[in-house]
Amino acid sequence: MALYNLFDLAEPAYLLNGVLMPADGGPAEIAQAGGGVVTLPAEFRHPLRYFSRLRLRSEALASGSGSGIDAADLDAMTRSGILWQLEPGDAAALAGQLATLRLHVRAPLAADQNRPGLIVLDLGDGAACLISEAGRVLLERTPGRELGAVVGDEIQTTGAAPAVVWRRVAGDLTRLLRTGAAAATARAL
Repeated sequence: MALYNLFDLAEPAYLLNGVLMPADGGPAEIAQAGGGVVTLPAEFRHPLRYFSRLRLRSEALASGSGSGIDAADLDAMTRSGILWQLEPGDAAALAGQLATLRLHVRAPLAADQNRPGLIVLDLGDGAACLISEAGRVLLERTPGRELGAVVGDEIQTTGAAPAVVWRRVAGDLTRLLRTGAAAATARAL
């Protein structure tokens, strides 16, 4: 299923709550906001890697998805806080759920920025994530801050209606999280 904007969400979506630290072997480690690290047995590495990109529930549970988990596993990982869950709802409810996220940009700007109005993030191996200039401003203001505070700054600066700013942010945020160009932490585990 295609997902272009989190504000158009029709089913729950899931994302790893933190950044999976790279390793060739051994336990799986998730870096959290504030410098904490959660360590899990090595067999968790595959599903954690799968959820390092935002996934819809139907995607994760589909036969052949590569997630390596079933519905009970998905629910347990969400309850434990390993996965962050975004529930569908109206604009205010979705903004409230997104407000607590802290973004961690994982992809650098591409060397060649030749697309007018779009910023190109280099995902490696020739892949790219395109975001708007507003998305770039979001990324510049985000480090160490919750998304709600960043959006609040933008609302104050531009005088735009909150719903307009949140919808614009949600479009870029969707691309960042679906491609893996950014990770997010909702709260410490």
